[in-house]
Amino acid sequence: MRNLHETCQQYVRRLQSEGWKIAGKRGCHLLLRSPDGKVLRPIDLRNDVLTVYSTASDGDAYAYHATQYDTAHDAANADVLRAGNDQFYLENGLIGGPYYVVSRGFLYFDTSALGATAVISAAVLSLYGMVAIENDAVGDHSDLGIVEGVQSDPFDAADYGDHLSKTTLGADTYYTHPIATDDYNDKALNATGIGWINKTGTTLFCLRLKGDIDKSTPTGENLVGVWANEKGAGYLPKLVITYTPAVAGRSYGFIAG
Repeated sequence: MRNLHETCQQYVRRLQSEGWKIAGKRGCHLLLRSPDGKVLRPIDLRNDVLTVYSTASDGDAYAYHATQYDTAHDAANADVLRAGNDQFYLENGLIGGPYYVVSRGFLYFDTSALGATAVISAAVLSLYGMVAIENDAVGDHSDLGIVEGVQSDPFDAADYGDHLSKTTLGADTYYTHPIATDDYNDKALNATGIGWINKTGTTLFCLRLKGDIDKSTPTGENLVGVWANEKGAGYLPKLVITYTPAVAGRSYGFIAG
């Protein structure tokens, strides 16, 4: 799907056409309410918005072991790579067999359109869920975290182990289990996550379950599935970046509610 660059005025009008409403306005600032009333999104009309979609390189890698969780979790290399599918999975579970399975996901976004001088004020990573399972006694095992991506393109077996030490979240909270499996799940990046955005190249993220990040030995199946690039329009992982471009003399106008 084609990446989309808009002024904030164009972005607001597009959201209004999708059922969003203006909940408040003051000067150049608007507050938008989602069609279901559950999300409030602040907008600064002086900014631009870049919406980018995950490339076809996205997917996941997993390691497994019949008896030892630590062996699967701490492996330097993945046993299986899953790329080119229309979905991918994040997992930290004990499944039939039995086997301990740990899966980590990788996302790629071409953010080069920002340019080196762009000043980013906000970014939201949206994932369209397809399945959410938590059968572990630990109540937050399947919460989903965003961590820094350092993977190659395309990712390889070694990228699994290279993310073992990546435990700092790029958002203030996890995507809480269960994620929605009939809509996008939005998560605003914090200053750390915004700092991972590559203004002149490809932005990388890794997705890990909380049980994986915490290295918590599972007692049941814990899995989150999200749609990948190959699923197509309306389902792709997307990154929405609000930023100030290096453009002088812009008119911001007024948007009626």
